[in-house]
Amino acid sequence: EQKGWWATYRSLYDAGICSYGSHSITHRSFYSLSEDEIRWELADSKKYIEDGIGVVCDSFAYAYEAIPRHVDIAAILTEEGYTTAFGGPTRSWPDLVCMPNDAGWYSLPRLLPYYADDERIIENRWPNVTFGEMITQARQ
Repeated sequence: EQKGWWATYRSLYDAGICSYGSHSITHRSFYSLSEDEIRWELADSKKYIEDGIGVVCDSFAYAYEAIPRHVDIAAILTEEGYTTAFGGPTRSWPDLVCMPNDAGWYSLPRLLPYYADDERIIENRWPNVTFGEMITQARQ
């Protein structure tokens, strides 16, 4: 039985309000980590969430949006039990839709509408595009 915050997180999951993914243990950039360190970050953060909440954790968001190129990250994520991973503005905003046969399930765009709403621009990501425009475009 979950206690404290874990119970709250589980109740949100059970209500269908959210799902959970991991974001690493130490929040270090994967650009500078060895393959063994990356595997540890992925495995331990996944286990921590699964043990705490009691649900499968199969998505990941890269710290600093740093998708490593020096290792086969798709193979590592697959071996560690992940099905998706998110890392920054990896696509142009009109191409945000993800299909079942998408080749980029481990480098999906991470939408962070910092200080953005339908009236304001998403700074440093897609110039001159509001979050509302991105969501509307992605739904079409």
